[in-house]
Amino acid sequence: MSAERMAQWPAGTLFVVYCAGPHCNGADRAAFKLASLGLPVKIMIGGISGWQDEELPFASGKEPGVLRP
Repeated sequence: MSAERMAQWPAGTLFVVYCAGPHCNGADRAAFKLASLGLPVKIMIGGISGWQDEELPFASGKEPGVLRP
């Protein structure tokens, strides 16, 4: 991730990073890098499976933010 590459995203984009599970530190490293570039970032604890376990909705389709029923 470089400042030049990340500048291609719209201003104010919130980046959410995650890993496959607690044995992975990729999300922590990505969050640190994004934050050091001054970008807003959150870590999704538990990864995508944690999201699913909480029965939270997933987006799908071509338009951003369209939730699956």
